[in-house]
Amino acid sequence: MSDVRRGHCWYCRKPGDKVPCSRCKIGVYCSQNCLGRDKRRHSSECQSFGPQKCNFCQKQLENRLECSSCGEAYYCDRTCQKKDWKMHKADCKEVQEIIKDAGQMWSKIAEEFKYKETSKGQYIHYLPDFPFYFGNTMAADFLNLRQNEWQAPHRADDPFLDRDYSVLSVGCGDIRSLVNTVAQLPNEFRGKLHVTMCDYDPFVMARNVLFLYMMVKYATKPDFSKTLASIWYSVLLSEHDYNLLHEALTDLCSRKSSLLDITKGLVEMNEEEVEVLSQVWSVWLGMECRCSRPDSIDLTNQRKERRSHLTCSHSEAFFSRKHINSYREWDLDGVIASTGVLKKDLTRYNPTLTGRKGWDQAKDPLVLGEYISDKHQPKDMEYVYGIHASTPFDVWDFIEVEKYCDEKDSLPVMLHAYVSHMIDLAMAFIDKKRIAIQMTTTACQKLTHNRKFDRIFTSNLAEYMGVYTLVGMFGPLLDSSNRHSTLVMDTLSGLEVWEFMVCKMEYFLEEMNWTQMACSDEEEWKRDFVPHAWDYSYDSKWFMRYLKVLYLSSGFAKDTKVPSSKTALQFGGLRMRDIRRELNTVVPYIYLKGPRQMGSPNGLLRVMEWVQTEDTLKENTSDA
Repeated sequence: MSDVRRGHCWYCRKPGDKVPCSRCKIGVYCSQNCLGRDKRRHSSECQSFGPQKCNFCQKQLENRLECSSCGEAYYCDRTCQKKDWKMHKADCKEVQEIIKDAGQMWSKIAEEFKYKETSKGQYIHYLPDFPFYFGNTMAADFLNLRQNEWQAPHRADDPFLDRDYSVLSVGCGDIRSLVNTVAQLPNEFRGKLHVTMCDYDPFVMARNVLFLYMMVKYATKPDFSKTLASIWYSVLLSEHDYNLLHEALTDLCSRKSSLLDITKGLVEMNEEEVEVLSQVWSVWLGMECRCSRPDSIDLTNQRKERRSHLTCSHSEAFFSRKHINSYREWDLDGVIASTGVLKKDLTRYNPTLTGRKGWDQAKDPLVLGEYISDKHQPKDMEYVYGIHASTPFDVWDFIEVEKYCDEKDSLPVMLHAYVSHMIDLAMAFIDKKRIAIQMTTTACQKLTHNRKFDRIFTSNLAEYMGVYTLVGMFGPLLDSSNRHSTLVMDTLSGLEVWEFMVCKMEYFLEEMNWTQMACSDEEEWKRDFVPHAWDYSYDSKWFMRYLKVLYLSSGFAKDTKVPSSKTALQFGGLRMRDIRRELNTVVPYIYLKGPRQMGSPNGLLRVMEWVQTEDTLKENTSDA
C-alpha cells in the first residue's frame, strides 16, 4: 500500500513505522495493534512483496529465481527448476499462450486507437468525449520531494535546497495537479519550478489559462480563492463571482499584449495556440448566463438530462450517513459553494462548464465526438454542458479534505473549503515569482524541448500510444543528473481489460472467495470487504501479464516469444519499478478505497513509474 506517506503507519496513517511486517518487511505500522488490524487487507500484497516458496521443494526464498518463460514460478536454483519442469510445464505453456493470444488481439485493438497522421505530417486531433474539466484521477504531487530527492534531512545552508525542478505533464487535463504540487512544496524549498503542460484539447486549456490569469489578476483580492473554487466546479455562480469571470474573459479576448506579459511572466504560450483558445473565451463571454432569462444556457436542465443516463461514479454505500444528504443535494443542483452561501443568491450559470459535444451526442457515428482541424475550430462548434461522468469529489484526496475541514456534514462545503485553501497556497508561491508555466496544445508527438525534466507525467496516453512507445519518446527527456527523475504513466483499463485479455476470471474470484473465508462472519464481509474489494487483492501477477502483452504488441519485440519479466520491465535505458517487490515513490501504484469515502480510487487506476537504470546513470555520469 504505497499511498501512505513515508514514515507513517499503513493502517491508521498516522506518523509511526517502528513495527514492520515480519514477512515482507515493506509494510510498516505504528503498533502491533495496527499491524494486526491490517493483516487481512495486507495479506495479498504481502504475498507479492514477501519471500516466495520454491515451486519444487517449497522452501521459503529470500532471493528468488524466476521462471523466465512465465514469470509466475520461483525456485531455489536451477536444480530445483529442472526437477520441477515436468510438473510446471503445462501451467507455464498455458500462461504463455494466454499472453501470446492477448498480444495479437491487443495489436489489432491498439491500431484503432493510434493517433492518425495526415500526408502532410499533421496529427488530426480527435476529441472523443466531453472536455475533462474535472479530470478522472486524483490530483498528484508532481514532485513528492520528501519521498524522493528530500528523503534525507537537509541543513539550512544546503545548496540542494536551491535546486530548480522541471516537470512535463502531457495530456495534463485541468490544473489540479499543478495546484496540488505547488501547495505541497516544503517550506524549505528555495528553488524555482518550471512546468510544461501539454493537452491538445483547446477547451480544457482555455480553462487552464483563464484560471491562471485570474490567479495573477486577482492575487490581492480578498477571498478570491473562494471565487475561483466556485468557477472551477459549480454549475451556479453568484453575481459577484460571475462579474469577476466576465471581466477576466473580456481581458483575455481584448488583450493587446502577449500572454506572458499579462500574466506577469507566469504563463507562456505560442500566439497561434492562444488565438484558438480565444475562440473558446469569446463563446463563453457571449453566452446568456442569467438564470432568469428564457434564452439562457440553462445548465441546470442540461446537467439533469446529461446525468440521467450516466452511471453515477459513487455508491452511497461508501458514505457515512451524515454525508449522504449533501451528496444527493449536489447531485440535484451541481452547486459547490462556501459556508453561508444561499442558493437564491446564485443567479448565474457558469459558462466555463460548457464545451463541445461528447461521443454520445455526435452527429456522425463514424467520428467519436468532434475534432479540431483547420476547417473545424472551437468557434464553429455547438456548446453544451460538457462535464464527463467524473465529479469534483473524484479528483482530490478525501483523506486530506477531511483533515483540513471543520465542516463535517456537507461534502460540497468541505470540498470548496479545501480547494480554496489549496488555491491560496498556490497563489502565495506564484506571488514569489519562482514558477514559470509553458502551455501548449501541440500533439505530444510533435513536442520539441531543449529542457530536461525531473518528472514526466503522461496521463493514460499509454493506452492509446503504447507504454514502450512513450518510454522511447520521453525517456531521453529525463534529467540524467537526477537519479530520482521519473516517467509516470497511468492506465485506467484495470481489470476490465485484464479479465478480457490476460487472466481467467475464475482465478480472480478464487482470491475473492479466499478473502471472504478470512472474514469472521457474513456481516464483516459485507461491511469491510464488499465496498472496498480492490483493497483486498494486490494484482501484481495480472499486471505483469498485462505488461508482457503490451510489450508483444508494441512492435519492439524481436519475435513472438513471451518476454521475461526483466525484458518487460526494462526498455530504452529505463526500468519500471517492479510492483511485486518495491513501492512507487512519486505516485502510488494503486490507491486504497477503504480510507476514502470519496475520491477516484475505483479499482481501475494503476500507475507505472519508469526510472533510469543503474547502467544508464553510470553512463551519464561518465559522459559528464
